[in-house]
Amino acid sequence: MTGLALLDDAGLVEALRVGVERARSAHASVLAVLAEARSRGLEARAGYRSLAELVKHVARVDTGEAKRWVAQAAALFPSTTPTGAVVAAPLPVAAVAVAEGALSPAHLDVLVGAMASLPAEAERILVDVARSAEPAGVRAVAAGIRARVDQDGREPDDREPAQPVNLLHLRTKLDGRVEFSGRLGYEQGELLRALIGPLAKPHAPDAAGPDTRTLPERQGDALADVLDLASRSPHLPTEAGERPHVTVTVDHQTLVSGIGTAVLGGSSVISASEARRIACGAGIIPVVLGGEGEVLDIGRMSRRLTPHLRRALHLRDGGCAFPMCDRPPNWADAHHVVEWHRGGPTSIDNLVLLCRRHHTLVHRSEWEVRMESGLPHFIPPAFIDPRRRPLHNAVRRPAA
Repeated sequence: MTGLALLDDAGLVEALRVGVERARSAHASVLAVLAEARSRGLEARAGYRSLAELVKHVARVDTGEAKRWVAQAAALFPSTTPTGAVVAAPLPVAAVAVAEGALSPAHLDVLVGAMASLPAEAERILVDVARSAEPAGVRAVAAGIRARVDQDGREPDDREPAQPVNLLHLRTKLDGRVEFSGRLGYEQGELLRALIGPLAKPHAPDAAGPDTRTLPERQGDALADVLDLASRSPHLPTEAGERPHVTVTVDHQTLVSGIGTAVLGGSSVISASEARRIACGAGIIPVVLGGEGEVLDIGRMSRRLTPHLRRALHLRDGGCAFPMCDRPPNWADAHHVVEWHRGGPTSIDNLVLLCRRHHTLVHRSEWEVRMESGLPHFIPPAFIDPRRRPLHNAVRRPAA
């Protein structure tokens, strides 16, 4: 590594290129070993159910990666049938490029997946693209070829039911969180990426500090933002005469004191602070119980913003009002400065727009919101500013 410091910029780039080619050649050697192991049935002789399971333990890689390696080896090298007949490699053109160190494992993943539904003639086109483009570029070209080859889509077969394009599995965990998995068709998948992508970008540093969330965390928050926006749509279907909503059941003393727990949706237990944060939302029906559990009041969405009040908030705050935040108004919640359950009115002088991140921060931390001259100002915790001087969003109102 010491010699690298002696290289000029061009030399360092060349060293990178050579190192990548060596790594790709090494991967090709691994695939050759796997192809030989596959032809011998090594996994059965070693006591494993599959070659991928053997690879997982020997190479200490995840199951998914082991399966990809085995699939790549099967695509690039000839195989032998039980009767001794030799079957040519499914992707001979790609095999040559791999031997030259021209393709990465990611390129191979795309090629193997794409050629499963494309004619053999497409292989040379895709390999030529892969020699000069990233895997995403190869994937895009493959999609274009697929669209031209099968413009009308696959002919329906009345003998078998059509395979579902969109699937979603929901599982509620013991702690109330919801896990999900599934898949979307290419059109819906691209729509999801288009919706999630802009919202999953890291927040610019603001008064609370830099954005330390990982990409999966940012994408999860972005999905929550999309759901929040969709819940406000006037076109949502109704059930039992009501639009989709969330019900929080909480004891009155718990709501006032902020100490204790509440029930979300009839089963999930949440903290009182979480219930108070949710209570700021526009589509929450509060169910307040007395000490014996009797129903004292059902709010009937009495805190819900009217359209003209939300428009006024949009005009005044322009989006999330937290200092330095640039989230637009459609991605912000209306927060009651004086909490609704403490007598705070649903009025322009007691509301402020906050994005999900800063809405949660205000409820969980020592940040405070005060209205001064009809505008929201934020008081930072003492550990950020011992003098706790009020701040405003200079991005939206520089002269405020």
